Amino acid sequence: MNYENLRNQSIEDVLNQVQMLSAVASKEQVQSALAVVARCTLEVGDRLTVAAAQVDQASQRISATADEVRRFNESTGALTGELIRLNRILTWATVVIAAGTLAAVAVTVFK
Repeated sequence: MNYENLRNQSIEDVLNQVQMLSAVASKEQVQSALAVVARCTLEVGDRLTVAAAQVDQASQRISATADEVRRFNESTGALTGELIRLNRILTWATVVIAAGTLAAVAVTVFK
């Protein structure tokens, strides 16, 4: 039996090669070997199903985290805008108070 490049062989060719094993093994021996292969295939399929479910859960968690990060960024942007607005008000208040203090000092000095 040719085990190389199984992906390049059709299923029919592989089955024909397996049927030729009857020359070196009994039908029961071949069936037993193929039963092991079938059981392993089922096990791999089950494991792939579990892995796919875990990948789906991870994808959902990543999506939820991305949504949380997006909301955080939006709220941070709003808070930053509010902080800038308050700093501008504070700057103007400081300028007005400084101008009033300077005017009071000028009136006192130049009286």
